[in-house]
Amino acid sequence: MKILYIEDDPDSIHPIERIASYLGYELLVADTVAYGLEQLSALPDLVMVDMLLPDGDAITFTKKARLQWPALPIVILSGYADRGEREACFMAGCTDYYIKLPDIDILMALFKHYAAPR
Repeated sequence: MKILYIEDDPDSIHPIERIASYLGYELLVADTVAYGLEQLSALPDLVMVDMLLPDGDAITFTKKARLQWPALPIVILSGYADRGEREACFMAGCTDYYIKLPDIDILMALFKHYAAPR
């Protein structure tokens, strides 16, 4: 499985890298909305995107990604527990939303779910 993680904080990337590596998955990393959109050409099976990025946010990314990849699983990770933000993310078309960073068991289950044949 190939995972694209769009995150500009290296400290947030490391736990995802460790879990992906442990499970034998490939992890692509982008640090901006623009680079994340470019990385979609690598055809990831799952995209995880931080809510706030240097050149935009996860809502903007999701809306743009949905234009070409309507069925791509997009999970937004946010450092804030804001109900309005969560609703806006789902309105933009995200597949799921978590407060950053979910614990290891949740992440492993999430990765395994999207790695399963659909």
